[in-house]
Amino acid sequence: MFGWLVNGKEAYFDDLRIEKFDKKKYFQHQREDAINLYFTDKKVRKFEQAKEDAYAEGIHFSDGNWNKGILSFDQGPIPIKARFKGDWLDHLIGNKWSLRIKTRKGNTFHRMKEFSVQSPESRYFLHEYLAHQLFLEEGLLTTRYDFAPLYFNQTSRGVYAIEEHFTKQLIEYNLRREGPILKFDENPMWKGNALHKGLNAIPGWKAFPNYETSRILAFGSSQIVEDESFRQKFLIAHSLLYQFKNRLAPVDDLFEIDKLAKFLALSDLHQGKHGATWHNLRFYYNPISCKLEIINYDNFTPEFQSRERESNFALNFFQVTEKFKYKHFYTYFFTSKKLREAYIKAVELYSSESYVNSFYDKIEPKLKAYQ
Repeated sequence: MFGWLVNGKEAYFDDLRIEKFDKKKYFQHQREDAINLYFTDKKVRKFEQAKEDAYAEGIHFSDGNWNKGILSFDQGPIPIKARFKGDWLDHLIGNKWSLRIKTRKGNTFHRMKEFSVQSPESRYFLHEYLAHQLFLEEGLLTTRYDFAPLYFNQTSRGVYAIEEHFTKQLIEYNLRREGPILKFDENPMWKGNALHKGLNAIPGWKAFPNYETSRILAFGSSQIVEDESFRQKFLIAHSLLYQFKNRLAPVDDLFEIDKLAKFLALSDLHQGKHGATWHNLRFYYNPISCKLEIINYDNFTPEFQSRERESNFALNFFQVTEKFKYKHFYTYFFTSKKLREAYIKAVELYSSESYVNSFYDKIEPKLKAYQ
């Protein structure tokens, strides 16, 4: 049992009763349709120790300690390595752990070399799947997202969500030319959250200006070092994102406007704005257009209904003035007249009854199968 007392305030219990519940038992799915993970007892103890460390801190930090194992699926066994993923402790509840998995020795899992498995609840069940299908329907960049039963050392852990990570296979699957994928460094933010909100919080700790001070990082950094052509693409991509972050150039010069407008409009349609926060954004540099595209992923959290139903991006229209246009990057997006016009056009299309009904007709069989 772990007690989590936020902000160090006193707590009192009246008639406290502690009951021990049986371990949750999951449905026994067909093994040939499942992801089967195998780790030695030594590796399992390393996972358990990492979980204890995370609960002691109040936040989980991805420390790079990978555990080698085997993944067996319908195409046979392959060597892998895995670690915990996620930042908040909801990814480590019970024995339904969220894992980041990398295949080894040139193998792939359904054409993916790196991906995550996690409880469907962490992405608000079918809502996340629905959002990914919307973006695929419109030809926008999105990670592959699906579901499968999972067994951990021959014990069922129930149904898991599978989410692709940011490698060149993502770009290839979406029929784009290979180019770097960038993000803003969020690690200092999580370190600050631990000091501000974790179990060992420092009283009076003030948050960093995390977005303003964040570095621009690339996925697959080894390729940047080894491949001169790819390094040049990264330098251009870094320059574009730096100009965006510091408002140094018109939005039209930095982003593919039509795709950006569709991204914003579809995000308004499904209302999952978690992936639109600065530290969750992922950017692809298209070497053909020499501009950036946002990659859709991580739209929802378990608290979607109670916390995340936010206002539409259109409200940024009302702040496009000299006073407010640098206050937030979404208001900066809408300084572009071309984007405003494309966004309105996309909203009108995606909110129409005919579009919504047509989309649901296409996806309904798959939704029923997952339900």
